[in-house]
Amino acid sequence: MSEKIYTYYKVYGLVVKSELELKELEKVTSVDFDVLIEKGKVPEKLKNPEKIGVRFEAKKNEFLLSVDNICKFHISNGNKIIIENIGNPSLSEIKLFLLGSAFGALIFQRGKVPFHGSTVLINGKAVIISGVSGAGKSTITAELILRGYPIIADDVSLISVVDKSVCVFPGFARIKLWADTIDLLKIDDKLDRIRPQLEKYSYPVNNYHNKETEISNVVIIKTKNTAGVTIEEIKGVEKFKILNNNIYRKQFAKPLKVEKDQFKIIAQMSAKIKLYIIERPNSTNSINDVANSILDI
Repeated sequence: MSEKIYTYYKVYGLVVKSELELKELEKVTSVDFDVLIEKGKVPEKLKNPEKIGVRFEAKKNEFLLSVDNICKFHISNGNKIIIENIGNPSLSEIKLFLLGSAFGALIFQRGKVPFHGSTVLINGKAVIISGVSGAGKSTITAELILRGYPIIADDVSLISVVDKSVCVFPGFARIKLWADTIDLLKIDDKLDRIRPQLEKYSYPVNNYHNKETEISNVVIIKTKNTAGVTIEEIKGVEKFKILNNNIYRKQFAKPLKVEKDQFKIIAQMSAKIKLYIIERPNSTNSINDVANSILDI
């Protein structure tokens, strides 16, 4: 049996020792590590778990994710991810779920908040851009990146409290984009698909901010049927509700027994940052206007 080969990376403020090549992550030289990722045998099921839909089951400090025809992930104690292939998946297919739901569960286990949104650095502070699928958050994030604003995290932003400041920890130096966004923004790079059957691609970003950064604003993008871009600042209890509802894979928190951690961090986040809802017309290309609005806040 050949000896396993590992590479060390840094993501979300953690040093990761991985048997899989993860070129999206920042390579580091290290001996110590916080998280181990390796191939191995995954349990068929957990003992006395709570089921979360078809693919997930969880309990305190353990999480099992099964993806048909791809692989199974066992995430434990916030420091280990074991991957067992099902069939013959591509590395890009494995990484799609590893760097998404599997890492989301790991973040929960470590008592942090995975927030559903991409983060860019604007005027020295982190600005999180969120919204439902199709609202344009990735397109707007990409537009800001193309204007020279560094990316901090794509799609999932790890939030934690550091010395009474609510911060985002750096994620990946890439952003996932649909083919129509690539055409709209005139990106002519040859990009890798994130999954063979999807018209979605991984766009490497050179302008990457790799330090934990205090959050100033969270922007929720929505679409509407009327003309013009509108901005509304949200305050009070509604602010907490919206932030809480934008936790990534929020349904994982209860079976993992981390709801108190989530509540505490979101409450502190709500007290510290400003929250805006930006609505844009869905019938026209308003990406430039929305990007300008974010920069003007």
